Amino acid sequence: MAVEETFEQELHQAILLSKLAYEEQLVSAAKSEKEPESNKKSGKKSKKATMSLEQFNNMGSDTTTTTTTTTTTTATTTTATTTTQNTVSLPENSDTKSKELDTEFFERVEKETKEEITKEKEKDMLKARLNKIDDDITSAQLRVEVEKRDEIINKLKNQVENLKEELTQVKERNKKLYQILSHGEMKDKASVLAEVAKLQEIRDELTSEVASLHAQLEQERSKTRTSSTDTKPSKQTNKKRPASENA
Repeated sequence: MAVEETFEQELHQAILLSKLAYEEQLVSAAKSEKEPESNKKSGKKSKKATMSLEQFNNMGSDTTTTTTTTTTTTATTTTATTTTQNTVSLPENSDTKSKELDTEFFERVEKETKEEITKEKEKDMLKARLNKIDDDITSAQLRVEVEKRDEIINKLKNQVENLKEELTQVKERNKKLYQILSHGEMKDKASVLAEVAKLQEIRDELTSEVASLHAQLEQERSKTRTSSTDTKPSKQTNKKRPASENA
């Protein structure tokens, strides 16, 4: 609104300046028109004065010349009167024309100023509408983007919920499997312990058998040793006997 007020003030100032300039032009034009008319009047009056001098110098000439001079003087006087009438009527016509031009000019200027003001207002309104349209478009675009993001967020939420459910199911399955495996491990451990006990019994039995066998072996060895010691002196006695017999 402040811009429109300043624009209107500037237009009013321009109109006033144009009025003053136009009035100055009219005054200068009226002066320029009056100057040649005054020159014409002075020239015609001088002609009339010369004719009167000729008439004064030719007082004793023929009547024909006097009549011609009188006719010329009357003609000049009539032309002078017509020119004066024309000069009198010219400023009136010029004033009326200037008034008409003044009214037309100022009406045209006011019309142009009003048109310019309306154009400026229309431009401002169009700019405001365009800005509003841009704002509406941007808001609509933002709404669309927000809706898209909301849809994506909802999809992600659903996926998260599904994953949570699957995770709980997997946890339950793992618990069940752990329980099953723990029971199986206990059973396996019991069977392994039983087998270990059996193996230990077998080992004890084997060790006892080995010990008995070792004792038997030692007995056999001792027997063989005693038998070997018994055989050696018998052999020596047998060797000595044939020598004595031969002697």
